[in-house]
Amino acid sequence: MRYGFAGKLLFIDEGNRIVVYEENEIAYATALKLGYYSFGNRLHVTGTEDSLLAMVRMAAKHHLPVQFTDKKMNKLLREVLQGLRRGTLTDGSAVQAACLGAAQAVRSSTTASKAIKQ
Repeated sequence: MRYGFAGKLLFIDEGNRIVVYEENEIAYATALKLGYYSFGNRLHVTGTEDSLLAMVRMAAKHHLPVQFTDKKMNKLLREVLQGLRRGTLTDGSAVQAACLGAAQAVRSSTTASKAIKQ
């Protein structure tokens, strides 16, 4: 099933995975939520470094109870959530900065495609 917004294709639900086409907050957050409801709380996410960081950022920002199959992404998610709880990360730009600051940790687990799978 194809999902779009404002005339743009955001992502496609292929049944066993969700492929994101538009790199924006709406696409990432909605794809993560759909992945959570379709596949459960443990998600396998692939993509560029930026898209993986965006997925972590969206999971934290939207308080999605997800875990990633990538341990480095989970570590980053925990760090961002702790910062949000402590009040040291209070807005989206602070969350983004925290994610980008830890980009090195995620870099080794990236691939060329963006997908969420069970």
